[in-house]
Amino acid sequence: MIFKDGQMAAFALPKTLDDFTADWMQQALRTHAPAARVHAAKPTLVIQGTGTKMLMEIVAEGGTPDRPLPASVCVKGAYSPNSEYLMPRGRYINEAVFYKSLQPELGMRCPQAFFAEFDASGQSVIVMEDLTLRDIHFNLATETVAVDAVRSGLRQLAKIHARWWNGAFLDTITSLGPALPGGGHEARQREPVTWAKIMTLPRAAQLPAFARDVARMGAALDRLRQSHLTEPFCLLHGDPHIGNTYIDEEGALGFYDWQTLARGSWAHDVNYLVGSTLSIDDRRHCERDLLQDYLTELHALGGPAIALRTAWEDYILHDAYGLFFWTVNPVEMQSEENNIAVAGRFAAAAADHDCLGALGV
Repeated sequence: MIFKDGQMAAFALPKTLDDFTADWMQQALRTHAPAARVHAAKPTLVIQGTGTKMLMEIVAEGGTPDRPLPASVCVKGAYSPNSEYLMPRGRYINEAVFYKSLQPELGMRCPQAFFAEFDASGQSVIVMEDLTLRDIHFNLATETVAVDAVRSGLRQLAKIHARWWNGAFLDTITSLGPALPGGGHEARQREPVTWAKIMTLPRAAQLPAFARDVARMGAALDRLRQSHLTEPFCLLHGDPHIGNTYIDEEGALGFYDWQTLARGSWAHDVNYLVGSTLSIDDRRHCERDLLQDYLTELHALGGPAIALRTAWEDYILHDAYGLFFWTVNPVEMQSEENNIAVAGRFAAAAADHDCLGALGV
C-alpha cells in the first residue's frame, strides 16, 4: 500500500504496451468521463526512458463540456528494459500518487491526467494530455529559460512546498523517499576508477579544481545529506531540472515527470530549478530577487516566514547536488552536450557561492 489507508487500481493495468487496447482505454477514460466510449486507440510514438511514454490517437465519444475526451493522449508507465528492476523499488508509483491524489488539490501547472493508478507489483499507468497538441515549448538542457518564466516556476514550487510543510500527512505516502538518498548510483560514481573515467569526458574540462576532487565532492554531498536531517521538510518535485519543464502558451513554466516526488528541504527544488535553467549571468543578477519572491509566495500560501539571509545560507549549499549529478550523469540518461551545459552552470554557481566552503569541506 502507498497510502496507509489507500486503495490500488480497481482493474488490471496493462502488462505490455500491446495491452493498451480500445477496451482498456475505455475503462481508464471512464474514470474521467463515465459515459466514455472508445472506438479506437492507436499508438503513434513510443519514447523509452526510465519510464516509457507512448502517444496514442483516440477515437471516442461520450465526453461532456466539463469533461471532454481527448483526440490524443500520452500514456506513461513502467515498460522500459529496466522496469523489472525498478518496479519493486517503488520508482514508478509516486507519479501515479501525485496525479491521482495530490494534484487535484494542488492544481500545479502540469499535464492534465485523465487516469492515474498503480498496483501491487510497482507498476503505474498515467493517461495524460498530449502536450504536443498545445503551443508548448519543451525546455532543452542546452537552452536557458527567461527569468520571469523561472519566477513563475518557483511560485509553483512554493505551492507544493507550503501545502504539507512539516506535515504528518507525508508519512502516509510510504513510497516517498528522501531527496538525497545516497547509496546506489551515487556510490558507484564516487568510486575512484569510475570518477577518473568521468574526468576524461568533455564535460569535465570546464570544471574548477574543487569540482574535480572526488573526495571533496563526496564529502560535500554527505554534509548536505546531514543538513536535511535537521531541516524542516516538505513535499518536493524532487527533479525539477530544465529538462523536466516546459513553457506554456502564456509564457509560464510548467513541470512534468513527477516520478521522483520526494520529501526534504525546500532549497533542493529551488536551487535545482534556478541553477539548471538560468544563464550564468541571469542567475548572478537575479537569484536573490527570485529567492525573495519564492519566500514571499511560500509564506502567503501558508508556509513559514523565512528571512532571506537564512534562506540564502541553505540555498547555496544545494549547488553541490546539481554539480555532482550533472558531472556524473551517464550519457544513456543525458547526452554529453546536455551534461556540459548544465554542469557548467552549477560549477559557476558553486564557485560564486563558495558552496563547498559553506559546507565545511
